Amino acid sequence: TMSGAPGGNEARPPVQQEPDKAKSPPDLQQINTRVAQTNPEASPSSTRSRFRKCSVKFTDVETKAGKLGKKYTSFTIVMRMGKTTWCMQKRYRDFYGLNSRLQKSLHRLKELNFPPKKWFGSLARKTVLTRKAQLEQYIKSLLQLQPRPEDV
Repeated sequence: TMSGAPGGNEARPPVQQEPDKAKSPPDLQQINTRVAQTNPEASPSSTRSRFRKCSVKFTDVETKAGKLGKKYTSFTIVMRMGKTTWCMQKRYRDFYGLNSRLQKSLHRLKELNFPPKKWFGSLARKTVLTRKAQLEQYIKSLLQLQPRPEDV
């Protein structure tokens, strides 16, 4: 490119950049170390304490139809951590899958009451509202566990 500086049109050499190196995502210990380095008052326990300030609320339920027309319940969840808010819709099977994956590595998870599968009447209003309350309590309990890297 040409410089627009008065008194001359000089060509600037192109900036050399190193090719991107594939990096694996950092683990929780590396993140806690970086937080402690950038904020000496922060520690792994203060990083975990942020989860205590996290609130979860299941705000709505909705019956939807899947690709093949099969009906299912969708739960609307609002999560707040500090000034950040997330709103998402999830099905029971999403929570069931999460619980199954976490149980393989987080042994304390068995202490929590995950709502069981219901084979018949899963779309009944009473069942949906009960499950909504149970899932909300499960997620709140999960956040209170505050697992450390050595726990998983």
